[in-house]
Amino acid sequence: MARLGNLYLQDGVWNGERILPEGYAKFVGTLAPAWAADKRPYYGAFFWINGLGQYPVPRDAYLHVGRRRPDHADHPVARPRRGTPWTL
Repeated sequence: MARLGNLYLQDGVWNGERILPEGYAKFVGTLAPAWAADKRPYYGAFFWINGLGQYPVPRDAYLHVGRRRPDHADHPVARPRRGTPWTL
């Protein structure tokens, strides 16, 4: 999971090779329009976000928890926009 966090930390570049489209890391951490319309700032594009500051990570962090919701996750990986990835 740390490698996945590093991939997003480097905006989709791995060992000098672009794996994800440029800007995709920012896209996944941006509130999805449907969730914004429902006034539920919890989900971006395939990643949960810390929109209300409900998790003990920076507000601009986003979390990848697989098939479970963040409040039921065992060890979600959080990736801040600056810094290093970590697990909760």
